[in-house]
Amino acid sequence: MRVRTWYLVRHGETDWNAERRMQGDFESSLNDKGRAQARRSGETLALLGVDCLYASPLLRVRQTLFEIAPILPVAAIFDDRLKEWSAGDWSGYLYGDIAKDWPELFAAWEKDIYNVRAPGGENFLDLDARAASFLSEAETSSCPRFAIAAHGFINRALAGRLLSLRPEEIIDIRQGNDTIFRIKTGDGPAIAEHFVGGEGPIPGLPRMSMVQSSIA
Repeated sequence: MRVRTWYLVRHGETDWNAERRMQGDFESSLNDKGRAQARRSGETLALLGVDCLYASPLLRVRQTLFEIAPILPVAAIFDDRLKEWSAGDWSGYLYGDIAKDWPELFAAWEKDIYNVRAPGGENFLDLDARAASFLSEAETSSCPRFAIAAHGFINRALAGRLLSLRPEEIIDIRQGNDTIFRIKTGDGPAIAEHFVGGEGPIPGLPRMSMVQSSIA
């Protein structure tokens, strides 16, 4: 099996992240903090080395790549399978308002986010199917070092596939807007590490108990 390194990069912070508003696959823009986070991610990736770059086509990822491009001049390949989950009817609502307007369903979703869907939206089973489809094609590439610029939920699904994680382990992962996952595959068991604000590598992936919950 070919040895590969995968860097899973989350877009920089948006105002919707900061105000706890459900984004899903709706469009939103980076704020000043998010643009600075994106530049730091670019600096980290440039130091680590990237051969191929895949990305979600959503605006906040494109804006992240705009900040990264002068530092890491690798052309991005956009792929719809890397979009964030669809939050359906909840898209654009504050988390607190969703809890008030859909109390029973939102409580069920929080209890079992892997299987429960927002009205008209996706769950982690859907994300896992997208992640599996994307990775099966990406793995045919000759690139030894991949960067994937995407979102908090889909990056969890990708990490779950690469590390053969159980659903409860996938849900427990947290990725801040300044955090890059590094996963090495193909030479024995997969190895996971992460970088926060350019610092690392730190063994393993951040978990719910380690960092403040962040919004996809």
